[in-house]
Amino acid sequence: MTTSKASNNGRRSRAVARAALILSACLFTTQAAAFASAPYFPLPDGATWTYNVSDGTTSSTETRTVAGTKSFNGAQVKIVRDQAGNENYFTNDDAGVRVHGALFVDPANGNETDTYSPPVPFAARDSIIGTQVSGSGSATGVQGSDTFTLNYASGSTPLAIETVTVPAGTFTNAVHVRLTISYSGFVDGIPVSYSATLDDWLVAGVGSVREVAAETATGSTTIYELQSYNVRRTLADFSGDAHSDILWRNTSTGENYVFFMNGTTVVAEGFVRQVADPSWKIAGVGDFDGDGKADILWRNSATGEDYIYLMNGTAVAGEGFLPTVADQSWQVAGVGDFDGDGK
Repeated sequence: MTTSKASNNGRRSRAVARAALILSACLFTTQAAAFASAPYFPLPDGATWTYNVSDGTTSSTETRTVAGTKSFNGAQVKIVRDQAGNENYFTNDDAGVRVHGALFVDPANGNETDTYSPPVPFAARDSIIGTQVSGSGSATGVQGSDTFTLNYASGSTPLAIETVTVPAGTFTNAVHVRLTISYSGFVDGIPVSYSATLDDWLVAGVGSVREVAAETATGSTTIYELQSYNVRRTLADFSGDAHSDILWRNTSTGENYVFFMNGTTVVAEGFVRQVADPSWKIAGVGDFDGDGKADILWRNSATGEDYIYLMNGTAVAGEGFLPTVADQSWQVAGVGDFDGDGK
């Protein structure tokens, strides 16, 4: 390991810490009950996020793209790549949200691949606000014929749900999480120690909208603010696991039923509240309360009344009328997030 490689440690640590911050905020809602973390870190192929980046002296932009899936250290991981070619490798599944490794582009010395063992855990599949998520293990880097290993330790704690205004817009339901992360070990016999405190604000279905990274040793701070994004939403995701589910309605009995899906596999299923009146039709599904789970929009074909079920899986967690549109010539053409607030 050369001195130039050792100097890359801070850059590597900042990148991993930034990834950790993006992930760690996947966890939390205003409720004390467990909930799904997956929607706060969406990873559909082709999704992009562009950030304004400032360290108080210089400013730039950074674009991150979900560049598909690859096999890495025994796992099928999602690749998140920036415009320089640097990559982080994530999974977002029943084991939670984790980072498995990274690739750092270094034209002078050759690219470096880092592997985290075990994968750095940033979020359980179901998490509770106020509960810290922590992890520890080793980070092994390979650059050409050189190899080094550092120890890592991380912990993240949710602080609040806040309103955040960035160039991409105002988000009223951003989850603020603070993460601490540290690395220690030896490179070429030289002791290496790095730590940082990071704050991140995430929105369900959008991802990270603002990040603040502060290095302990230097006191430097780098701010990332979302400028624009393009994230394909998962349709009809009633469980919040980032997989589309299937909603059934029996037109004879008024029974309603959900298949919770993982690809072509039904992993769970259950009844939703029965609506016997056949005049009530399902007009669409969408995330109306921004909790990362699909809700149900009803329209009464006889009266023009409109109604929403705010769902938590198969349970109706809230409900209420919308303004009546009596003229039946008006039909719901679609449901979507037209103002970009995550709802």
